[in-house]
Amino acid sequence: MKKKLVLTIFIILTFMFVFVACDSKESSKEEDSLETTKTTETIKTAETTSTEVIIETSTVVQTQPITQPVTLDLISEATNNKVNNADQAQSVLEYVNQYRAEAGVAPLVLNDELSLAASVRATEMLRNNYFDHARPDGRSWSTIFNELGISCSSYGENIAKGYGDAASVSAGWYVSSGHYANMVKDTYGKIGIGVAYISPGNAYWVQLFTN
Repeated sequence: MKKKLVLTIFIILTFMFVFVACDSKESSKEEDSLETTKTTETIKTAETTSTEVIIETSTVVQTQPITQPVTLDLISEATNNKVNNADQAQSVLEYVNQYRAEAGVAPLVLNDELSLAASVRATEMLRNNYFDHARPDGRSWSTIFNELGISCSSYGENIAKGYGDAASVSAGWYVSSGHYANMVKDTYGKIGIGVAYISPGNAYWVQLFTN
C-alpha cells in the first residue's frame, strides 16, 4: 500500500514539473517574439524617416520652375545688378588675384562679357529662388556661354549664396578645395563676377572662369 502511495505521489510531482517547465518555455518564446517585433518596428521607423528626408530633398530639386533662359528682361535685370554691384565684383577680383599670387599664378583679368554672363547666372537663381550649377530649365550652367556668344575651350564656375560681402564670400571659397582650385587654376586668364542681392547682407555670388 505504501509503495503504491509513494508511486502515485511521484507521478503527480513529475507531471507538475513537466507542466511548469513547458509553461516557462512558452513564456520565454512570447517575450522573444515581442522583443523582435519592437526591434523591427524601430528599424522600419528609421527607414521611413530617412526616406522622407530623401524624397523631400529630391522634390525640391526636381520641381525647380522652368523658365526661358536669357530673355531681354533677364538681360536688363542682370545688367543692372552688374552695374550696381561693380564695387563688390572688383573686391572679389582682388581677393582672387591675391590667392593666385600666393600660389605663384598669373592674375586674372575681369572680363565684361563674362561678368554679364555671371550676373545672368546670379540673377536667374534669384528670380527662380534656387541654388544650383544647373540652369533653371535643368541644362548645364555652361550653356550661358553659347547664349551670350562667348567662345572658350576651358571654363569653370563657382557659386555661393548667403554671404553679404566680397570678403566673406571669398573667404568661403578659399577654404573649399574645389572652389579654391578654380580660383588658382593656371589655365584660366579671365574671370566674370556676378552678384544678385536677395536682401541686405544676403546675395547670390557667381564666378565664371575661362582661358
